[in-house]
Amino acid sequence: MDNDTIPFPSNARYNPHSNRGRKKQSAESENRRTQQMREAQRALRARKQDYLLDLETRVKELAEENSLLKQQITTLQAATGTVSDSVPCFNANCVAQIQALQMQVLELQTALAGVNTPISLPVSGDSDWIGSFAGSSLSPVNNLDELNHPSSDWIWDTGDEMAFTPGDHSSGKLLSHPCAEELYGPIQIEPYKTQTKSLSSLKSSKIVDRIFDLFVRQSRATDTRIARVLLLKSIREHMRLTDRCTVLDRVNFLEITANFQVKNSQHLMHFRNMCAPPDMPKSKIDVDTFQSMPHVGLFREALRAIPSLAGSFNVIDHLSEFWIKDDEEYDAEKFFQLNQILHSLSVLCVTVEDKKKFWMAFELVRTNKRKEVDEFLAGVEAVTI
Repeated sequence: MDNDTIPFPSNARYNPHSNRGRKKQSAESENRRTQQMREAQRALRARKQDYLLDLETRVKELAEENSLLKQQITTLQAATGTVSDSVPCFNANCVAQIQALQMQVLELQTALAGVNTPISLPVSGDSDWIGSFAGSSLSPVNNLDELNHPSSDWIWDTGDEMAFTPGDHSSGKLLSHPCAEELYGPIQIEPYKTQTKSLSSLKSSKIVDRIFDLFVRQSRATDTRIARVLLLKSIREHMRLTDRCTVLDRVNFLEITANFQVKNSQHLMHFRNMCAPPDMPKSKIDVDTFQSMPHVGLFREALRAIPSLAGSFNVIDHLSEFWIKDDEEYDAEKFFQLNQILHSLSVLCVTVEDKKKFWMAFELVRTNKRKEVDEFLAGVEAVTI
């Protein structure tokens, strides 16, 4: 080592401007290959240097732009002021939580009605005492029908009377019909099946597959007897599926069900007409009988407060009557009458809000008589299936 050489520590920071290291050889190498490698290295170092210079320039430009943006933000905040704390939040998660809480309120109201505790319900059609998409857990095909006009088998007059035009059922026989799939094409289930399985309460449930398989079979049914069997099975599976849901998942599931019914409205209407009974009740109801069962009275008043059902009070009374009869009075035909009345009132609800109120009221009385509903459905299944 020469005496004038200054030691350079190995961990020192690299300084590209220092004059240390290998010096550029001005003389050409005797070996052509060595000369080519030197030129390639010099070209590479030149490109790296240009790249670094370009990055430094870009960083300076972005820093200046960032500084200007910060100044603009400060100016805008000073001009607009802070956001008021009173501004409402419409986040979707908040809405879902509100709906879940409203479902819990409904269950508490049901429990109070079960011990004959009076509950004051609003009678105004503009009230929002029912604000969630709760629906009935009794039957999937009774939830939020999308049609805004009643079935052709039903005639509603201005005298608040309910009449049923028998059609093919007038002979009292269970006849065959063309299936909905032939008339309207395949029923759409896949998007709604996927959405249902995405709910945390139903991810591992096989009931989801079974209930959507029943919907497909319903769309292919041609015989009234088979259609009624499929209806009973779908009601049973829907009850099991709803009972598995948490309060929040139940709200989401019923929203999925509503969208499913809107998409497949023609299929569901056709299937309903196949299951319709030949005769429907037309007699007047003694309204004094509702006083003995507070939860039935609440149900009746809640339906009468729905604007869309203002001209159907007699039909509402017939529906309410089903909840005060003794168990021995029920039979299969009365069950299908109940199903058809529910369907007809649902399609008369011309707005989504009215449909929400209708099914929330139905859930109120069904939850209070859950045991009776299960026994009633089991008895109808024993006779029909």
